[in-house]
Formats: sequence, C-alpha cells, structure tokens
Amino acid sequence: EEAVKSLRPAVMGISTVHSDVGVNRREIREDGSVALGQNPFGSYDPTMTVISFAEPDGKLIGNMIHYGAHNTGSGINGEITRDWCGVMIDRLEEVSGGVTAFYNGCEGDVGPRLSNGKTTGNLALALELGGVAANDAVKAWRNTTDKRAEVHLRVANQAITLPFKPLQSREEIEKRIGEIGDPEKLRGLPATEYKVLLERRAAIESGEKLPDELTFTQTAVALGPVVFLAIPFEVFSGITLRLSAYSPFAHTLSLSNGNGEFSYFPSEDQICRGGYEVWMFSAMRIRPFVDQSEQIYIDQTMKELRELFTL
Repeated sequence: EEAVKSLRPAVMGISTVHSDVGVNRREIREDGSVALGQNPFGSYDPTMTVISFAEPDGKLIGNMIHYGAHNTGSGINGEITRDWCGVMIDRLEEVSGGVTAFYNGCEGDVGPRLSNGKTTGNLALALELGGVAANDAVKAWRNTTDKRAEVHLRVANQAITLPFKPLQSREEIEKRIGEIGDPEKLRGLPATEYKVLLERRAAIESGEKLPDELTFTQTAVALGPVVFLAIPFEVFSGITLRLSAYSPFAHTLSLSNGNGEFSYFPSEDQICRGGYEVWMFSAMRIRPFVDQSEQIYIDQTMKELRELFTL
C-alpha cells in the first residue's frame, strides 16, 4: 500500500559489465568424474546487469543487480552472512545513495570464483570476492548510458510442461537397492536415493497411477528492453545463455528458483557427465524428467518471450 501511494515519475537506467565473479563449478577430474570446484572449461554467464530507477531530477530511487552465481563463498560455518553479494549490495548503496537488491540468475552450475580455487571457502574469502563484485557493480552503475523515461510494462504467464521418464521396472529397482549398501549406514545423497527407490517400489506395488508430466506456470515480466524470467529450478548457465541468444529482448534476465523450486535443471550436454546436480535432476523423484527437457523447455519459453515482446 505504501508503494502504491508513493508512486512517482522515474527514469530507468540499464547498464552491463563483464564480470568474472562466477565460474562453472562442475570441476572435471582427471578420471572424468565431476566434483564441486572450479571448471575453467565450463560455461557461465559473465554479464552483470545493473538497472537503476531515479526521479527526473536525478535523485536515485533504487537499484537492481542481476548476476548468476551461488552464494556459497563462506562455506559451512556459523556466521550469519549474505556472502559475496552482500558486500556488493552495500557498496552500490553507499555510492549511489539508493536501496539496492540482488537478483540471482543462472546459478545451477555456477559458483563464486574464490581465490582458493574452489567455490566454497570461508567468510574471509567470500568478502574478498565481494569486493570484486562491488567494483563491477559500481563500474556498471557509473557507466549507465541507456536511460529511458517511458518504459512499457508487460507481464505474461505461460504453462510449461516437462514430461517424465517411464518408471523403472521392479527388477531394476531391486538391483539398485542391492547395490546401494546397508541402509542404516547411508548418509546424504545415497540415503536420499534409497528413500526414492523405496517410493518407486511402493508405487509399483500399489498400482498407483503416477503423473506423466510436470506442469507449472512461468512468469515473465518485461520492462522495456528488459525481461525477467522466473524459472522454478536451479537452472544451468548453458540453458539461459541459449535463451538470451534467441530472445527478442535486449536483456533476458533469468531468475533461478523463481516462483518455486524443483531442484536442478541441467543442460542436456551435461547429463552424461553425472555429478551432484545431475543426480538431483534424475534420482530424487519417483519419475525423473526426460533427458531432452532442455529443448522442450526452450521451445515453450521462446514462445512465451516472443508473445510478450509483441504486447
């Protein structure tokens, strides 16, 4: 109510900068296995976007920073912290004089590029990287040249449907249960997989009819040449880089875990490599998504973006 009552004319500024705050975190070991670390050969989105709103006389109303990377720099500890992005937010607020918010983009396979060569560390490493992020954000804000007094607001909601794979056979489930080991000794991901295997077996025994697909509503909000796309997954950078390349909008800003959370969404080329995120995509549901989900999702989302662009 307060926001509606305080509506006033504003000028929207848009600026981008190349930022290496993030790095692909799916480190490929010599034996081909995938671990959480830094992968200098993997994809990530290096574009940091800063959107500012100011009154016609130049007085700042607020800033939005968009960039895709996990906020895991401080690792596992007892500190309460906003991690690297907190330093960036505070610095831009101090320089610009207006409230600033961070919007996380494609972070499914992207972590913070810490100086220890990993994507997890401690609070000191997170704050160190925060200084790099702060410098990038301030640089973008100071170099804003695209300013618009008239901005057309449009909103679209698209039903997105992703099909599931057929349920494993009883024999395949029993074989895997035998391979996984003593359930009393399982921890972490193996314990979760064991629980899902039991759920799959129970579904077969009950004859329960399981859904063949997942349908969710995806919201896209356009402000002039910028579109925010709320994706209810921790989406891989390869998928959102493709969307940005094909999108009719000049700035297509994907939001991970937007309007929901269905775990990781890997690009199809990464499924064969496995690893933590792919395991979460394929092993934590009674019926996992099909391997071709990336293209199925791209096709439906491009339809939403093109229709929104013409409104």
